[in-house]
Amino acid sequence: MKRVRVRRTRMRKQKGGWLVMTAKVAAVLAVGGLVGWGAWRGGVNLGIFRGAKARELVTAAIASHAAEDEKKAKALVDEAMKLAGDDVVVLRAAVDLYGDRRDNAVMPALKKLLGREDIGDEDLERAARVAVEWGRLELAPVRALEEWRGGEAGGKTEGRMVLVARWMLMRGDREEAERRLREAAIGSRGGEAELGLCEVLLSGGVEGVGEGLDRLERLIGDGERALRVRQRGAELAARVIGVERVKEKMDESRLEGFRGAFGALVARVDPEEAVDYQLGMHAMELAVEPETRQEVFGRVMEEFMPLAEGLQLRIARWLLEQGAGDRVLGIYEGNPHWGDPEEWEALRVEAMLRGQDFEGARAVMARETAGLSGLRRAVFRYRIAVGSGGDAEEVAEEVAAGRMGVLKAAAEGSSEAVREAAELAAGLGDVELAAGLYDLLGKDPEYELLAKLDLAGLREKRVEGRAGAMAVLEGLVSAWPRLEGVRNRLIQLRLLEGRAGAGDPEAALGMADEARGYVPYQVTAMVARLVSGKPGEALGLLEALGERGRERAAAMSPVVCAAVLAAGGRKEAAVKVRAAMGSKPLTVGEKALLERWMPAGL
Repeated sequence: MKRVRVRRTRMRKQKGGWLVMTAKVAAVLAVGGLVGWGAWRGGVNLGIFRGAKARELVTAAIASHAAEDEKKAKALVDEAMKLAGDDVVVLRAAVDLYGDRRDNAVMPALKKLLGREDIGDEDLERAARVAVEWGRLELAPVRALEEWRGGEAGGKTEGRMVLVARWMLMRGDREEAERRLREAAIGSRGGEAELGLCEVLLSGGVEGVGEGLDRLERLIGDGERALRVRQRGAELAARVIGVERVKEKMDESRLEGFRGAFGALVARVDPEEAVDYQLGMHAMELAVEPETRQEVFGRVMEEFMPLAEGLQLRIARWLLEQGAGDRVLGIYEGNPHWGDPEEWEALRVEAMLRGQDFEGARAVMARETAGLSGLRRAVFRYRIAVGSGGDAEEVAEEVAAGRMGVLKAAAEGSSEAVREAAELAAGLGDVELAAGLYDLLGKDPEYELLAKLDLAGLREKRVEGRAGAMAVLEGLVSAWPRLEGVRNRLIQLRLLEGRAGAGDPEAALGMADEARGYVPYQVTAMVARLVSGKPGEALGLLEALGERGRERAAAMSPVVCAAVLAAGGRKEAAVKVRAAMGSKPLTVGEKALLERWMPAGL
């Protein structure tokens, strides 16, 4: 009996221990769950708070933008993006405001927006606006623009009519663009259509320039128009005045009219912004009355140099753009203690390089106290090596060393500075350096899209770089599936080089059908028809472009046009296009295409 009692007592103790243990575990789990739930709930609440705060900032930014306080609007939307950069309301506002300011930050915001599943026509309109403003057809939502072009009710808003018209202008269809903008400008008070019409008239033949100048003068001086549109009109006037056909239509009467229009605009803007428009007016004066060059420069120095130091730097940059490097050097020497030494030092060296004073620039760069960043210093040294001349072998070595110095310094440079260096290298024809710099930019999400497009363009122009161009474009299409223009370029390269996928010919024909008259898509469709053994249909696509379209196609892709003409029995025309190519290097795919349809002796 005693053993039974002991066993029962032990069992009770064990049971009690298990109950205690279970209670403890349950308590721990309960507390942990409570803490976890609290943390989750707190995270949700924090996310809701951040989203709500970001939307408040966006509302304030839009109000500041409407009140023409651009600096405040930019600061507010920047803060909103930091708080909730994935919020659809924030993204839409960011694309609108960044795009209007021509700010590179628009690219990552647009990429995020287009990657969402809940985007609508208004978001596609935003993408179209960025494409048009940035001159990037690759960004254009082609299908949406074609729908709006078709005249459906949704495309009849003034904003969409203007976007379609400007898109048509970028595609080379100036006549349709003008017709659409004239229609949109009737009764419009904002001024977007009127500004677009001015752009079309001034970009065409001599016959439309006079009307374009008269309209632009009225637009800039019209206080009833949107201020931002008037500002863009002033920028357009200063930009096109250097074109010979525009300059020829400017007389003293028109110049006086623009002076009054610019004066009315200047009275409406911040004094710091006013300087840019006043300088734009002076640029027009220099273009129309070049004999007043020294007088205008003297007036600029007298009017603006007593201003704040930051504005003086802008004045000096303007003088350099106008070819007055000697005055820039005079300003620098007379004021050696500036608060922004790097910018002034860079401006000084730039003035020396433009004045072909390579030895003077070399002497400045030899001093470690020059106050320049590593990348700027490396770029200047590279430019001195390229421009100074001398023994060919020594120059080649110095240029090679300069190129390596730029690439090394770019690894630590800002994205903006690297992009400037890449554009400079491309302008000098140094594809190797430009490609290396654009490769570096591809790592920065804010510059990724433009960097990859430029890099693909560089590699595509080099025969041996076609494979690299295709790799870049494939990566771009995978990240931005809505980029129809990039997809079209990629398919065309694949078809030409014999690397097409099973669905590429069908995709090419589909895109060409949806974008009738748009030459790049039609050229790709022609290649698709040729490689499919249907030369008659390829010739039909070429003929449907009309005379102007055929000329553009021949300039854009002479290999394809020559092959299409030869395959369609237009041998004389094919030989003419082929002869115009001269000794242009061809890829393996291009050679095969020509040899198939234009055998030796044709």
